[in-house]
Parts: sequence; structure tokens; C-alpha cells
Amino acid sequence: MANFYSNVFARNLLTSCFLALPIVASAHDPGGPTNPDSLANFGHCTTLIQVDTNCVTHEVTLSAYIYWTWTFVHQPVVATWSNGLNAHKITVVPPGTWSWDPGITTCEVWHQYNQVTFDKPFFDGPVEITGPTAICPVDDLLELNTNLNYYSFFEELLWSPPNPAGDFEPFPITQPGTYGLTVTDAMGCTSSDQISVIEVPLFIPAVAGPARMCPEGDTATLSIVNPGAYQSFEWDNGDTLSPITVFDPGVYQVTATDSHGCTGVGSIGVLSGEVGAFNISVSSPTLCPGLLDTLRVLGGFINYSWSNNVMGITNIVNQAGTYTVTVTNVYGCTGTSSATVAPLLPPVIQIASTPLCVGDTAVLTTTGGSFPQYHWSSGETTQSINALLPGTYSVTVSGAGICVTSTNMALGFAPAPTTIIDPPAILNCLVNQTTLNGSNSSSGPNFPLIWTTPNGHFVSGDSTLNPTVDQPGTYILSIVNATTGCFTNDTIVVPQDIAPPPADAGPAAMLTCTVQNFGIGPVPTPADPDLLPSWSTLDGNILSGDFSWMPNVDQPGTYTVTITYALNGCTSTASVVIGEDIAPPTVQ
Repeated sequence: MANFYSNVFARNLLTSCFLALPIVASAHDPGGPTNPDSLANFGHCTTLIQVDTNCVTHEVTLSAYIYWTWTFVHQPVVATWSNGLNAHKITVVPPGTWSWDPGITTCEVWHQYNQVTFDKPFFDGPVEITGPTAICPVDDLLELNTNLNYYSFFEELLWSPPNPAGDFEPFPITQPGTYGLTVTDAMGCTSSDQISVIEVPLFIPAVAGPARMCPEGDTATLSIVNPGAYQSFEWDNGDTLSPITVFDPGVYQVTATDSHGCTGVGSIGVLSGEVGAFNISVSSPTLCPGLLDTLRVLGGFINYSWSNNVMGITNIVNQAGTYTVTVTNVYGCTGTSSATVAPLLPPVIQIASTPLCVGDTAVLTTTGGSFPQYHWSSGETTQSINALLPGTYSVTVSGAGICVTSTNMALGFAPAPTTIIDPPAILNCLVNQTTLNGSNSSSGPNFPLIWTTPNGHFVSGDSTLNPTVDQPGTYILSIVNATTGCFTNDTIVVPQDIAPPPADAGPAAMLTCTVQNFGIGPVPTPADPDLLPSWSTLDGNILSGDFSWMPNVDQPGTYTVTITYALNGCTSTASVVIGEDIAPPTVQ
């Protein structure tokens, strides 16, 4: 269908290719009839131009017609056009103004609409949507833009889906999908384009390589797994190849770009396979002559090489010194460590002893230092012991940090002083002091002495060997050998005999006229010859026998006998009363 133009002004038409809407535009020349159709029955006509738009070739075909108002007939005519062509129709390219000469018609002047103007050109196209074809995982804001070839006369731009920013603005996209744009130019022709946007999932390029490498003098090869899946990649050190060679442990990162321009970052950590600091255990930090020491590496390695050409984790040595071991771990990395075994000389020890006195103990002490452990031949485990008996004593010292060492000594009794006290005299009623005699004891400046008594009494000389005492009791002489410290004691008991003898004066008796004297005294007479009697009287009369057991008396009175015990000089007395009956009888 064509468009018929009867107006002198061009207008924009919304058409598709080869489609013309039947729009008839009329415009009246000033002073003409207001309704020319009312004159159709008189044969009135109108000159028209039919417009056919070709959206493919971007051309417009203009055809000359006469419209008979009464019969409603469009009559094609051959006319002379303003471009000089004489034809029914001409093909033109806007913009521009075209008309045909109505002189060949009888149409009224005011019904002549034989000119058309197109003031805007066709859109030469094409419509092009530019922008990303993929939404990458790390994209923040993406936009679709249009390339409209600098054409600015569109009647309409229509996005599908609708552009939230406005039809004439860049289209912000946040979701995958198909985005289309249809534009209508000033000639009513439409052009369209669409773009499909996919969403690329997050991807992390996998990197293959060793888990560890040695920190010095080693290399490692790193490669991207399935590198054909990417358009390009770049390592953080600037390399753009795969594989790459690295020379140090560390974390290596690669950025891979896929066919959509999206990037993913992968990394690999290559740890250091270095042999860390390790220790060597030593069974003893020092080594005594003739003994062995064991060195052992603490830690698991696959190879061990010692400086004394021993291979293995354990190194048994018999000499002091510094030993170095080189170890290799499972990554082929090596490390070294050293241990020093110091030489240790046996200590010089002796046994010092105090004198062993008879009946006493000697203290044996290990000299030469203090040691962790002691072991005596007598079983003790202390530095010093007490010895009661003579003999040979040995001690062994041992413990951490020393060499086991032994020594011994022969212990004998030390010389002791001589202490002898002669038997003392007996104290009695005749002898009240006695001199103790220790003259046969050791004497001199090297033998100090001392006397002691728990219950006697020294009169004098208690710092000499011959003291005088006046009390019975126990007396002790102690003499020390100042050289050995040994001392001896001698003890004596000073006896005393002061027991009084028994005294008996005999029975009482009576003198009479017929018995004018008689003997008195104990009955029977004591037989002990050491008992010596002595009689006395104050009021009687002893005729004879004053020192006998039976004196003869002839006077009444009290007679006392004093008995002396000849062995101790002690005395006792007894008395007897002698009466008298001499009264004459009474004569009656």
C-alpha cells in the first residue's frame, strides 16, 4: 500500500520495508474552498503523490496521481518531475523536495498537492549493540552501548527487555540473557540488533607443581592444568607461558583469561623443603678415657653422613671432639648440624681419715671435690663414713659429668696413751686422806690429763698424776694423745671403812656384903682379836683389867667400855651399871 501525499510538507512515517500506510494529507492554499470534496460532482480533482518507501534500498518511489473527488478514483499519470524526469514514478533518496508539473491536469489550483519534502535521511545502519557478551564473576557494572552510525533522527529506540536507564541511555546489565534493540528512523524504517550475554561461573585455573623445593640451588616447574581452556594467562612474575621455571619457594599466582574475557586467578604454594634446625642427642656431653659416647640425630631423614665417615642416624665414638652430620630429607634438601663431645679426665680423689681410736670411730672422707655419687666398700653412699674397725676401705665416685674413679686406704688403730692408777688406800677412821698414784701412765706435754669424780673429792693435785683425795668414791683419770686425739681412761674406786665395832658392856650386877668385887663385861667374851676394849668409870672403881673384856670392879657405878676396831681405828662404846646392896638387915 502506498502513501499518498497531497501536502506540501514532508512528514515522518512509521513504516516497515515496502509497507506504506494510506495516509492522505491535505493542505489548502490560502483563499481556496474550504471543502473541495463538495465540488466532486462537478468533476473536481486533486493532484497527489504516492510515496512508496523501500527500507532495504533506502529509496523512496514517488508516483504521480490524479484523485477524482467524485468517483474516488486514483488515476496514474505521466508527469514531468522537478528533477527533469518525465515519468509516472521516480525513485529518490531523501532528504530533498520533489514535485511534478500539474499543468497536464484540469484540477483546480487549490486542489494541487503535487510536491513532497523529506527533510531527514534514511538511517544507513546497521544497528550495532556493543558490549560484553559475558558477565564475569568479578564484574561490578556492565553496560551495553549502541553504534548508530551517528544518526540522530530516530523516531523510536525500543530495547527488549526495557532499558531501566532509558531508551537512549547505555543499558546496564546485571543478568545473563538476550538483549535486543529496534530503532525506527525518520523514514519509518526499522533496524534491529541483539546480543546474547552469558554468565560465566567463577573459575580458578589449576596450577600443577611440586609441593616443596630446596631454598638454594633448586628449580621447580609450574604449569597450568588444561591450558587450552584459556585464551591467555599471565603469572605474577610477568611470564605468559606454561610451564614456567621458578627458583625460590613461595606462592605463585597466575591470572587466566577465557574466551569471554573473564579472568580467574589460580595459585600454588611451593613450600620450602629446607632442612630446618635439628639437634643431635649425645648420651654424654663429655667422654672419659676408654669409654664410648653415642651421638644420634633427632629427626627423620633419608640419608646421614658424619664427618668421621659414619653413615647412619647413630654415631658411636670413642674420642672427644666435634662431629658434624649432613642429612638429606625426602625433598633432596640437605642440612648440617654439629655436636661436641668434650674430653673429661678422671678426678683425683683420696680418702682422708681421722684417727681410729680403740672403742671409737674414725671419719673417712672422700677428697678431691664433690661428686654426684659415692659407693664405699662398706656399702655407704655418702661422701664421709664412720669406721669402727681397722681394715682396708675403698670408695668409688661416679655420676654425670665425671669419670668413674676409685681409691682405697688401709685404716689402723691410732696409738693411744697409757692410763694406769695403782690401787688406792682405804679411807678409815685412822686414814682420812690418800694419794692416788697414776705415775705409771703416759705423761709429758703431748699427753694432757684430767681427773674427774662423780662422787669423791679432790683435796689437791687433780691436774697431776698423783692427786690427794679425802672422800671415798670413783675417780677417773683421762689422758689424751695430743697427736692422734685418742684418749684412754682408768677408773679406780677409793674405798672407805668407818664401820664402828659392836659394843657390849655385859649384864648389870650387884655388889653385896658378901660379894664385894667381881668381873664385868660381855658374855661371852668376843673372839675377834682386832677388837680392843678399854674400860672407864666416873663413879666406880676398876681394880684391874682396864683393857680386858672382864675388868674387876669393887665399887658401884657406871662402867663404860670403848671398843676399838684395830683394822680401821673406829670405836664404839657401851655402859653397864653396877649396883650395891650392903644394907644391914633390920633386927626386931
